[in-house]
Amino acid sequence: MNRAAEIPFKSGLDTLKSLTDSELAAKVPPENLRISAEFIRQDLFPLTEAVLSEFSKFRFSPAASPRPGIFIVVIAGGVSSGKSSTALMLKRLLTLSGLRTETVSSDGFIYPSAWLNEHKLMDKKGFPVSYDARYMEDFLKAAKNPAGDIAAPLYSHKVYDRLPDKRQIIPRDTDILIFEGVNLLAPAEEYGIPGIKAPGDYADLIIYIDAPEALAEKWHRERCLEIILKTRDTPESFFSRYAGMTTSEIEKEIRKVWESINHVNLIKYIIPYAGRAHLKIPVYPEHRLGVPERQLRN
Repeated sequence: MNRAAEIPFKSGLDTLKSLTDSELAAKVPPENLRISAEFIRQDLFPLTEAVLSEFSKFRFSPAASPRPGIFIVVIAGGVSSGKSSTALMLKRLLTLSGLRTETVSSDGFIYPSAWLNEHKLMDKKGFPVSYDARYMEDFLKAAKNPAGDIAAPLYSHKVYDRLPDKRQIIPRDTDILIFEGVNLLAPAEEYGIPGIKAPGDYADLIIYIDAPEALAEKWHRERCLEIILKTRDTPESFFSRYAGMTTSEIEKEIRKVWESINHVNLIKYIIPYAGRAHLKIPVYPEHRLGVPERQLRN
């Protein structure tokens, strides 16, 4: 019997809902994320229920053809829209519901900085053309029908590069893989590699995190400033170039990056393909998530 079929994941979520607010706040948040019971109940439970509903159709519907492999959830959206945090919280709730869930960031599939510099693409880092799309496709193909454990590349925001000697292992018996990244909805032709499929073509469920650009830019500036101030005095850090600069000067540089790279990426390669998602989740101040909205896909 399929391992997932033995897991009472729906009753697992019901058990979570029955917890008191203090129990919920203590049990659910992943490490380093402080979130309230109200946020879990109002923002995260509806999203988790939507994912579990689709997972049930994938694995257990009598009308569905048997499909091997891992159920792939793609979470896409602009830089600093809340993709990574949403993926982590969703993973936590799905795991507590009884499903083996893993998250992978598409950042690891960005070409190494040396390659980007050689091909004069460093100023397009994060655009579809900056991804090793064939490597990414091979990973997703393996997840659809795993012959064994799967390895994904890891990325470090400290050195601003792929880590060449480290991999994230996705066990073969994983039930749900959450694959998150900015450009996962772009069609295959945007990646510039003939003969491949787009990442979204391998997804069983696609979620688009719809954050207003002004909010995302604010969160990006705050996050970058925090990272830079923590790491700029470490010689091996990519951000050592900011050593000696004032906070105001650093914020000015961060805004330049947003305007020249992240804004362009959002307008050209992210927003135009948001209609490919099955679900759209609006994002509000204080990182609140709206109710998932089912879309008629483009």
